[in-house]
Amino acid sequence: MRPALSLLRSRIGRRIFALFFVAASVPILAMGVLSLGKVESVLGRERDADLVQAGKVYGMSLLDRLIWLDELAAEVRDDPAGGAAKLGRLVTRVGKELAGVEARDAAGATLLRAGTTHDVTLPADALARIAAGRPALVLAANDPPHVVYVSRLPGGGDEPGLLLATVAPDYLWGDADLQPAMTEFCVTTETGRSLHCARPALGVAAAKLVTLPTATGARSVVLHDGGELQRAGAWPLPMQVRFGTADWIVTASQPESYAMRAAESFRSAFIPIVALSLAIVVLLSFEQIRRVLFPLQRLLAGTQAMASQDFSAKVDVRTRDEFGQLAGSFNAMVATLGLHFRTLKALSEIDRMILTDLDLRNVAASALRCVRRISTADVVSFGLFDVEAPDTMRVYYLWRDDKAGIRRADVRCSAAALPLGRDEAHDWTRTPPLPQAYLSRIGAKENSAYWIRPIARGDRLWGVFALAMHDPKPLGREQVSLLMSIVDRLAVAVASAERDRKLYLQAHLDVLTGLPNRHYLLALLDQELAHARREKHRVGLLFLDLDRFKQTNDTLGHAAGDELLRRAAERIKGAVRDSDTVARLGGDEFTIVLTGLSSAREAGAVAQQLLKALADPLDVDGQKIHAGASIGIAMFPDDGMTSTELLKKADTAMYRAKEQGRGGFVFFEESMNVDANRRATLDRELRRALERGELVLHYQPQVDLRTGQVCSAEALVRWQHPQRGLLAPGDFIQFAEESGLIDPIGAWVIEEACAQHARWRRAGVVVPRVAVNVSNRQLRRKDFLHGVDSALVNSGTPADGLEVEVTESLFLEGGELAVDALRRLEQAGVRVAIDDFGTGYSSLGYLKTLPASILKLDRSFIVGADTDRDAGAIVAAIVSMAHTLRKEIVAEGVEHAAQAEFLGRLGCHRIQGYLISRPLPADAFAAFVRQRTLVPPGGAAWSPAALTEDDLVVHG
Repeated sequence: MRPALSLLRSRIGRRIFALFFVAASVPILAMGVLSLGKVESVLGRERDADLVQAGKVYGMSLLDRLIWLDELAAEVRDDPAGGAAKLGRLVTRVGKELAGVEARDAAGATLLRAGTTHDVTLPADALARIAAGRPALVLAANDPPHVVYVSRLPGGGDEPGLLLATVAPDYLWGDADLQPAMTEFCVTTETGRSLHCARPALGVAAAKLVTLPTATGARSVVLHDGGELQRAGAWPLPMQVRFGTADWIVTASQPESYAMRAAESFRSAFIPIVALSLAIVVLLSFEQIRRVLFPLQRLLAGTQAMASQDFSAKVDVRTRDEFGQLAGSFNAMVATLGLHFRTLKALSEIDRMILTDLDLRNVAASALRCVRRISTADVVSFGLFDVEAPDTMRVYYLWRDDKAGIRRADVRCSAAALPLGRDEAHDWTRTPPLPQAYLSRIGAKENSAYWIRPIARGDRLWGVFALAMHDPKPLGREQVSLLMSIVDRLAVAVASAERDRKLYLQAHLDVLTGLPNRHYLLALLDQELAHARREKHRVGLLFLDLDRFKQTNDTLGHAAGDELLRRAAERIKGAVRDSDTVARLGGDEFTIVLTGLSSAREAGAVAQQLLKALADPLDVDGQKIHAGASIGIAMFPDDGMTSTELLKKADTAMYRAKEQGRGGFVFFEESMNVDANRRATLDRELRRALERGELVLHYQPQVDLRTGQVCSAEALVRWQHPQRGLLAPGDFIQFAEESGLIDPIGAWVIEEACAQHARWRRAGVVVPRVAVNVSNRQLRRKDFLHGVDSALVNSGTPADGLEVEVTESLFLEGGELAVDALRRLEQAGVRVAIDDFGTGYSSLGYLKTLPASILKLDRSFIVGADTDRDAGAIVAAIVSMAHTLRKEIVAEGVEHAAQAEFLGRLGCHRIQGYLISRPLPADAFAAFVRQRTLVPPGGAAWSPAALTEDDLVVHG
């Protein structure tokens, strides 16, 4: 019992038992209940039918006796003497005598009275029946009532007589001993009046029975006789037709226990059968639970052992069913998982090493131990190319029975010399594509087979993985997958080591020159400053910037610029001591940390050596480049106590050196901080001016000397400073170019100039063209052309309504990108002008190919040209050259009428200057155009002398 109960402690056991028990017991119990009910119902109906039949038999015998009595009465009517004798004999036999004869009239009055023993009242229907010559039965008034037979007697006179005879109960109801066993009968009227009943209590119940509705005439019910149940059946006895009285109800009853003894016998046999069936179900369920639960418990124990990382436990289930198959599969799975788990644990250890402290020796040791768990090869090995020595392969190998552990050896071999592709694989080959030095080092047996996989990542071969075995066995798919996981991790480890090395170099060294970068420089400088504090000596920080790097980079390309930086770095390193540190901050900026200085003079001497070294031309792609440099010097502790502070002040001194003409060095002075602060303030305020819309445009007119009309307006930017008032371009444009703010400023100028040109057109102010100055930096931007196109489209300005002015420095600083941008502008219809012509580095070759149709003569040529013969000759030559090249010539800075007349005689096309007007706001410029009409020199209505000083004041 206890083992069975122990099975129910399991949830699965309880569930299986409940399912079995419910699945079996419910049908059995349902069938039993339905069968028992059906049997009892059938037996009850049969017993009720028997009782009804018994009542019918008893009733028919009762009716037969009454009919026989009626036949005797008929003999009396026909033969009073003989019939009376018979009736007398009958009465004598039944122990009763004829009570008497009495005649009555139709009204019920006594006509003849004979002796009688009973007082019987004849109802009207009985009298009518008797009058018709038919007998009737009448019930006396006593309880239980006597049955009185009444019939008409034939008489000798007019008054007939009646025969009234009380039927003897013993004769009428029969002998009880002759009745069926355990069966008792009751006779009642339809109204429930009891005529005869062996048991009075049953008679009362039988009287109620006759009131039940029936469709067949037979009735059956279970009655209560005191505390005993009686099963009764009733049958109606037809009395109306023969005797003129209501039908009698004959009830036959038996004790319920006797009537249903067959059903009780069935029940007593059925219940043990159901109990036995349930017991069998319980036993079978426990057996099935045992067959299911015991293997499950063993499997659960094996699973728990596997969860606790114990892969040695096996599930012992020896059945031949699915549980046995499951146990076999489980054991195979545990063995595989054990191998996988141990391998993954080793792989995770390798991953941890890769992600934390990458040491290839530790990774190699873990990988070899992991391979040893997977494979039974005689030798497991792999060779990795040294990232710092590409011609050396480091071989790690492990023998199967060697207790010495992992061994390492270096083999001379490069990736290019290894006859193994990065995607090539060899499965147990006896001719391995490995160097002989590799095979000799790992010490495999002669004629061993090798399983080889390349260790590759990306497009690079990092090494080779090899298993050696004299009698090899094919590797399973899982083994190959795990081995390839190790190979992949080895590739990741080596690639990560190389990546870390590169990241270290990138984080600390400049990729282009190999010098320390800004981050590394600050760390080294902090160390040197700390050492200088302890040793009480000085440190010099030199900030060096190449003077002509930008021109080289823009004209010759970035590759030439990179080569120039490398050459300059070599020159700088060669000009300082080995103990000094040279770093590249970015672009063309270098820093030199001078340690152990006793005075600032030593730093100046080193700066002089550096300038001398960089003054000689550098050979870049076969061209001689004069780089030159400007140097700023800051001293510790005089100029600063921290690395950041010294670097900032050396940078400030370098900018001062450039301002002083370049090619020199400058020591930092405190006054430079004021200038630096001013520049910082200017940067901040200029950026804010862009955001707040503080920039405005003024326009200076250009006049066509041939027509005297305003032919163009040059847009000149001004800054409406909230504190300093209106600022001219000289106060901020150069700084904007140095800081890069010239790009958004230039874009805004083009947009606003085109928009203003559109407003003038809508107002009826005739200004054929608006000119804007564009820097070389803007021309090199990829979005410059798109910005110009957007400004023209948004304002509706035609392409020939815009003139772009560039300086001659475009030839050296702009590069091909800037020239291409100008060429595309000219193709679109935009006019291009060279501003300040004659003051830069232009040549006739550049002038011939440059996409420009306008030359603007600088004002320096105009001053004195009308009075100085040599100056006039130069201007005449330039104008003549412009005519020859089919270029339009514009003279800037014209301030006197004589200058205008001189230029007019030379054939200059347009003039611009204070003689015409100063730069004006947009509204004043529109008024100027409406009020002033100029005609060519010599015209009847125009003379330069007509413009007075008052005009100049009014216009500007």
